[in-house]
Amino acid sequence: MIFAIDGGGTTFKTALVDETGRLSEIEAFPVDPALGVEGLRRPIGDILRRRQEECRRAGRSIRAVGVGCRGIVDAESRRLIDESGDLKFFAGHAFTELVEPGLPLAVENDAVAATLGENLYGVGRRARHFILLTLGTGIGGGIIVDGEIYKGHTGMAGHLGHFPVNPEGDPCGCGNWGCVEREFSSRAFEKRIEEANRSRPAGEPIGDVKSLFQLAERGDAQALAIVRRGVFYLARAISGFANALDPEVVVLSGGIAKAGDFLMRLLVDELRPILWLKDAATFVQISALGDQMGLYGAGAVGARLLARRR
Repeated sequence: MIFAIDGGGTTFKTALVDETGRLSEIEAFPVDPALGVEGLRRPIGDILRRRQEECRRAGRSIRAVGVGCRGIVDAESRRLIDESGDLKFFAGHAFTELVEPGLPLAVENDAVAATLGENLYGVGRRARHFILLTLGTGIGGGIIVDGEIYKGHTGMAGHLGHFPVNPEGDPCGCGNWGCVEREFSSRAFEKRIEEANRSRPAGEPIGDVKSLFQLAERGDAQALAIVRRGVFYLARAISGFANALDPEVVVLSGGIAKAGDFLMRLLVDELRPILWLKDAATFVQISALGDQMGLYGAGAVGARLLARRR
């Protein structure tokens, strides 16, 4: 069994992951920055000891710990290098401080972990070349090349949201203009919604991003125009990734991917004329790992560690 830890900004989740990828004993606790490192060490230690005892009674054992955590992670030292959110208090600390000595432990950034999880347990399984895109507040993801996660020269590869698609677009925090996450992300859509509501005729305003997609699917002209604009630029980014890296499949995950078939219809229509030598309808797929992708990812990080030790 793998003890999986999904380290979010405000909540940590834990679970057991077996060799088939089945999750069990999911348990979460809130992050309290005021408690410092002890506020992570104590609950993780308590949960881990309970899981070990449960496994012992069932004749099984926890063989490794896998961690996926937001922020910049040094996988070699198993240390959180930088995190500007609620986990800032843990920056500079190693995850070995949270787990009892002796248990094999591996740590990755949450996007890298999610990519590994999709590759091992999701629709990207058995693909030796694929890309995961997480469509949420921004756009993140990861790249698998020849069966291995691709991190690049400095370990920073996979910032797929910072792929420029619109030279006349908004400035981005990375220093560029018109990155795809400035056109297709929750933040981008929230800005378009605010602009549209200023001139929207009397009636139902566009609410959040979920309602934007619901209205668009029902044929609301303004909502559909906003979604189509975002999809136009997302398709250009995916086409660029396809030409540069030639993956077998691109997997979409995250909150916006829950738009499901409606999003896929629009995206496939945009991709068909610009996707070179690939079938858009099968090349892009939506992840089936759902809201527990972080735990699947952490489980995959632990499973990869064990596989390398064999």
